[in-house]
Amino acid sequence: MTTDDHPTRRYLLEMIRSALTEAGFDHRIHNQEIAKALDITVNAVNRKLNKADIGWSDKDIDLIAKHLSISVAHLLRGGGEWHTANIQIGNVTYRCQALVGEIVTSTYNDLVLCEARPGVKSVCRCSEVAHLPELRKVLQLEVTPRHDSPVRVALLEDDTDALEAAVEILKMRGLDVHPFDSQEKLRARINHEQYDVIALDWWINGSTVENLIQEIRVNPKNSSCLLAIVTGELRLGGRVEEDVLERLIRDFQIKAYPKPLRWSLLAAEWDSLKRSPG
Repeated sequence: MTTDDHPTRRYLLEMIRSALTEAGFDHRIHNQEIAKALDITVNAVNRKLNKADIGWSDKDIDLIAKHLSISVAHLLRGGGEWHTANIQIGNVTYRCQALVGEIVTSTYNDLVLCEARPGVKSVCRCSEVAHLPELRKVLQLEVTPRHDSPVRVALLEDDTDALEAAVEILKMRGLDVHPFDSQEKLRARINHEQYDVIALDWWINGSTVENLIQEIRVNPKNSSCLLAIVTGELRLGGRVEEDVLERLIRDFQIKAYPKPLRWSLLAAEWDSLKRSPG
């Protein structure tokens, strides 16, 4: 194997340096240790490190691994670990596998693994997250293409203007939205269509959707969907007592969203159903 066969020359060098650091060698003597392993001069090491036309052979890698008393496989991992994380490319968040090495201890301008939120690992440019602790160099990255279909949402609302506005926002956020303006129309579809989310306005044409909720929860196709109620009736003077919704939330595992709604935030929440971060 030469460096032309390796994913990138830079990653190979990062892996070698990371393995040297893991073995306890200060970064200031890395070149001397490489020279010992390869039985060449430090000047020759400098040329190998800095000249793209001088490759690294299988024998070079094997000698360095033996010098560090580790396997070639361990060396090619740079002493690092694979982590499942998220990476944002444009406006889309992808899943990825990141091979990470040592903790960043000085100015660094490339990709790092960070934990922007507890339990959520992300790959970002170091300059964007420099304030966070425990940033680790990303040595290799494998991005997982998104093959999943958009989240399918059935939306029941009898206010035409409100329904159109909600549909437009949700579609702009990439969701597959199916609007309904009556309980009867939605009932006609739930036996034939499967949805990830069914969101119901509480009052539809003068009647509550309490019976419809029960029907959805026993429906073979949609019994496990995220079932949501949107209502403004919890406001002072509204027509619904809180204990009714409390019972439905408890008995039928539903979520309640009071109006006015922030549809863009709901879109982000619902979109995460199919790609929950690890």
